[in-house]
Amino acid sequence: MLLPRLATIAFVMLGVCAEQPTQQDRVRTTPVTPPPPDCRDAPPGEALAQWPAGECPLVLLLEREGVRLESLAKQPPSPWRGKPPECSAAPCRFEGLQTPLGPMIVASEPTANSEMPRAVHLGVALAGSAIAFVDLWAGAGASVVEDSTELGPAHALVPMQCGRKLGLFAGARLPAGEAIAPPLELIAREGVIAIDDGSAELRPGTREGCTPLVLPLP
Repeated sequence: MLLPRLATIAFVMLGVCAEQPTQQDRVRTTPVTPPPPDCRDAPPGEALAQWPAGECPLVLLLEREGVRLESLAKQPPSPWRGKPPECSAAPCRFEGLQTPLGPMIVASEPTANSEMPRAVHLGVALAGSAIAFVDLWAGAGASVVEDSTELGPAHALVPMQCGRKLGLFAGARLPAGEAIAPPLELIAREGVIAIDDGSAELRPGTREGCTPLVLPLP
């Protein structure tokens, strides 16, 4: 009965090939919940995240040239647009929320064999309808490994509210980071972003008077 067995193997192999991700599968979509009665439905497109924002929610949509963030209000303001981070190992995961500095997006890139991401980016909605993403782990050093499990770097850039500016300052994200100084490469990336100026330029600043933002960071 060799032929039936070969046919079965061929069928299984076809199924495996069909499940392989393409280069376009770099983002993970999320179900869109029905909007409140006084809000409009989400526009067509792949929804990456949706979250409450005042009377009507905000929805993050995938576009051909990037992502678009817009309100589901019946008369919405101009949407924000930006280029999302590149996620090659697995689809990006997006989670958005409102902060005292406006909408922000946590974009994480999972590893192929672990739930712990290999990179974490913070998306900031700037004045002037632009979204800028900042890598919070770049320059943070090697991943901490405990019990054969990668936990990510011991330090990261910590998003803070500094008046009307977004502060990004090196800090410990794991207990192991409390006992050692952050890498110099990470410290060199510290600074503040003037959100109301509409520029993603990282400018010199101090963490004095700043408070950490409550964000769903891994």
